[in-house]
Amino acid sequence: MSFYDNFLNPNDLQYMQKSKGLTGHIEYMRPGDYFKYTGMFFNKSPEQDYKDTIRNSDNIEHLKQVILKYKRKFPLPYLNFVDRRQEGRHRMAVAAQLFG
Repeated sequence: MSFYDNFLNPNDLQYMQKSKGLTGHIEYMRPGDYFKYTGMFFNKSPEQDYKDTIRNSDNIEHLKQVILKYKRKFPLPYLNFVDRRQEGRHRMAVAAQLFG
């Protein structure tokens, strides 16, 4: 997520704030918390958003195998509260299934 990676670097963060008028931060959260917010974005309960996300079971199983078999890490999911957008629901669903 190259655009959002700018929030990880303090120098880039200053640029984003001054030039783009954007602010952001990294916050650790559990998958349930993530789905609480995405549910709000999509006018669903967190439980319904999670169920809708795992409905694509082939994608979920593929992501699990990437983690378990190939020991790969994924980019950070993100939440954009201004535009009510997200990226990472499937990754967070996998995290919930694998790690609770």
